[in-house]
Amino acid sequence: MADKVDKTISNLEETEENILKSKDKTFKWCEDLGYQEDVVHTLKELWKDLASKKKDLPEEMVASGCDLSENMKQLSNNVFINLKNSGLDESLYTAGTAYVAASGVAISTASTAYLGMLPTSYRKLVEIVDQRSEQEKISSGLSEYSPVIADIYNNAWSNLHTTMQDKTRAPMFLIREVIRQLLDIFAPDKKVMEKYKIKKARDVHQNHKINYISDKIDNPWVRETFLKQAKAFREVYKALSKAHQPGGLMPEKTKGLLYQADELIKLLLKSQVS
Repeated sequence: MADKVDKTISNLEETEENILKSKDKTFKWCEDLGYQEDVVHTLKELWKDLASKKKDLPEEMVASGCDLSENMKQLSNNVFINLKNSGLDESLYTAGTAYVAASGVAISTASTAYLGMLPTSYRKLVEIVDQRSEQEKISSGLSEYSPVIADIYNNAWSNLHTTMQDKTRAPMFLIREVIRQLLDIFAPDKKVMEKYKIKKARDVHQNHKINYISDKIDNPWVRETFLKQAKAFREVYKALSKAHQPGGLMPEKTKGLLYQADELIKLLLKSQVS
C-alpha cells in the first residue's frame, strides 16, 4: 500500500510539472494574441478615422493597407483553425474529467482515513473543487444585478488560473471590488443614511451596510448566519487589501482569502432571495 501511495505522489508531481509547462506555453500564446488584438483594434479605429476624412487618401497607401489587412485576416484565420483542430479542447476536457474523479477519490479517502480533524490540504481541495463547480451559478446570480460585476468576478478566477507570477494580487483586487459593489447595490448609501440618520455619505461604513442588509432578510436562519459572518466580512475584506503591499504575495498564504471571499459573495446573494 505504501508503494502505491508513493507512486501516486510521484505521478501527481509529474502531472503538476507537465501542467506548468503547458500553462507557460499557452500563457505566451495568449500574451501574443493579446498584443495582436490591441494592434488590430487600434488599426481598425485608425482606418475608420481615415475613412471619415473628406480629403482623398493616397491610392498607393490605401491599396497597400487593403492587401496587408487581407493577409492579416487569413493569418488570424489560420491561427484559429490550427488551434481548433489541435485537439486541445478534447484533451483538456478529458484531463479535467480525470482530475475531478481523482479529487473525489482523494476527498473520500481522507474522510475515511482521518477520524479526527481533517488536514488543511483536505479543506483546500474541497474549496477549489466547490468554487469551480459553483462559479457559473454565482456568476449568473451576479449578472442579475450587474453583468459588469459578473465579469469582474469571472476575471478574478481567470487571473488566478492563468497568471504565472504574483498570481493572487489581481484576483484579490477584483474580488474585493465585487464585494464592494454588491454592498453598494444591496445597501445604497442614500437608503443607509436615511435608516441610520447619517448626514454625510462619507460616514457610511461597511458595518452600516451589513446591518442594513441583515435587517431586510426575512428568513431568520439566513439572517442569523449572515450576522454570524459579519466579522468574517470585515476581516476578509480588510485582508484582501493586502494586494496593495509591495513585493510578491505568497499564493499559499493569500489564495485562501479568495475562497473565503467567494463564500461571502454567495452569502450576499443568498441574503437577497431569503
